[in-house]
Amino acid sequence: MAARSKDPITCHVLDTTKGIPGANIDVVLTCLSRPLGSLKAKTNSDGRISNWQEVDVSSRENSQTFDVEHHGATDIFFHVLQKEADSSSDSVDSEKKYSLWKLEFDTEKYFGRGNTFFPKVEVTFQVEVGGRYHVPLLLGPYSYTTYRGS
Repeated sequence: MAARSKDPITCHVLDTTKGIPGANIDVVLTCLSRPLGSLKAKTNSDGRISNWQEVDVSSRENSQTFDVEHHGATDIFFHVLQKEADSSSDSVDSEKKYSLWKLEFDTEKYFGRGNTFFPKVEVTFQVEVGGRYHVPLLLGPYSYTTYRGS
């Protein structure tokens, strides 16, 4: 079976205190521009997430119709990004179209309760329609750094 292609938004966690990948960290990805629910994943042994799955689709209105039409998590990205483009279609052609997203890393579960100053790390960022984004997180129990990767 062929490997699934990467979703348009990916992330990578590195534990800076141990110098190793941040494996098995629960991460939730939410589109703040459109209320379509959230996506979730767990970092792999290399600290990476390349693909997402849906969270709590039962609470979303018309979730069954959406799932049938959009074939799961990967297509949610393209649906949201296309909706952002459509809603901005009356804007000047040179104006870029963006959607707003948030990654939430469950760092307390990773470090253990009481062993981190940041129990959750939230990173909010803009995504240009048609773009691909990689968001690395350099993580310690008392600090973190993030940037737009390639």
